[in-house]
Amino acid sequence: MQGYTDVRMEHPDEHTLELYVLGAREAESSRKKIESHLRTCAGCRDLVDRASAFYAALSAEAERADEPRPPSSTSLPARKRVGAIFRSPLSDGLLWPVPRGGTLRRFVRAHPVLSGGGGLALMCGLGLAAATLIRPPARTTNVTQVIENRYESRLEAYDPAGVRLWTIPVPHLATYMAEEDALHKSFVEFADLDGDGLNEIIANLPMTAEEVVARNAIHVYGVDRKERFALHVGEAVKYRERIYPDEFCVNTFCVGRFSPSGAEEIVVAANDLHSPSIVYRYDAGGRKLGSYRHFGQIKMMTPNLVTADGQPRIVLTGVTDRDESKSAAVIVGLDPSRITGDAESSFSGGFNLPVSTAEVFYVRVPQSAVAKELGEPVSLSGARMARLQGGVIGFSVNVTSTATSGRLYLEYIFRPDFTVLEVKSANPTRAVFDTLKERGVVAGKFYDDYLKNVAGDLRYWDGAVWQALAVPVRH
Repeated sequence: MQGYTDVRMEHPDEHTLELYVLGAREAESSRKKIESHLRTCAGCRDLVDRASAFYAALSAEAERADEPRPPSSTSLPARKRVGAIFRSPLSDGLLWPVPRGGTLRRFVRAHPVLSGGGGLALMCGLGLAAATLIRPPARTTNVTQVIENRYESRLEAYDPAGVRLWTIPVPHLATYMAEEDALHKSFVEFADLDGDGLNEIIANLPMTAEEVVARNAIHVYGVDRKERFALHVGEAVKYRERIYPDEFCVNTFCVGRFSPSGAEEIVVAANDLHSPSIVYRYDAGGRKLGSYRHFGQIKMMTPNLVTADGQPRIVLTGVTDRDESKSAAVIVGLDPSRITGDAESSFSGGFNLPVSTAEVFYVRVPQSAVAKELGEPVSLSGARMARLQGGVIGFSVNVTSTATSGRLYLEYIFRPDFTVLEVKSANPTRAVFDTLKERGVVAGKFYDDYLKNVAGDLRYWDGAVWQALAVPVRH
């Protein structure tokens, strides 16, 4: 498929690609092979591009250290957030998250090998350190960098010059950072919510002992450290004839410009233990604009997907419990600008509310032959944004099933219109397939038959029935 390499291809490891970027002598013997691989592998090429840009920025920063800094009164523009492009766990082609603030500091934290190795990095680091010692940085009041300091359990805000503006203690922060690293989710974002040119910090972190237990709050702080407002999600919900109490926890959130006005908004996904789930939409001041109700746990949310006609999308993954005796893994595509008023899923509804027009796609992920033989239902990871050919941003979702007899591990790669570009697998999945083939349980070839068939087994809810084609929900 265009834009991605064949799963059978051998990828250079991260350190080898780093040496290639740095022009190290150790990579000379492999240079032609690496360059041939980069011509066909978008994942490795993306990592090389990012590493090259990082080292170039580091060099430029060292050179700028001798230039006079602007006065502290200079107005600095708010930093733009960039959608994260995550690594694929099914190959060695790495697509790392884009730092959400302070390129150097966040990149170093996420890339200890890249940022710690190589003579160029060492020289640039020494240059930056010397510049800092010789000339104290000018101070500004804008926050362009936020660090979760897990070692001292506090949130730290920095200005563009790297000066720490303020800190806030956060109970058990290391636990949340471990969750962030494992699930590629974000507990902290910053954005200019009120349009005054200064960033606010949005944190889904517990600030009190009560919030450690409840996990239902999102706090918004200004550059002066004062809390602008807090969102506490949840409410008692009636589904069919049962009342579910207010025991909602924030699962994930995102910030973006979803409406035609271009104003920043906050979208929050919350779960009441397992079911139901609610996706809330708030304006920049914390006023609720609407909600999307779904019976079944929504686990993860990925923002900033944009269709060919420029419409924003949010991708949710989780399960539907509409048929409580038989839950199913689902992928949901929402148009956040249409989350107005309280409404429910067209498939996993039952809240006695109107059907949400925000629900654009509703996809059921099947139990493949391998998954059935493993004896466990499939589970979905959170959707991760993926750069496809031509700069198009799609997304990928991992499908797993763990059992004592083996492990299913597939990666579905989707275009923005929710059609499948490709399905990849991890080596243990083929081993399970080969074992089942020897037993006569499955037939055909793994790459040519099985992976193509599982892509065709997806089902799309059109608002009335399941379809084999990638059709949107009709309202």
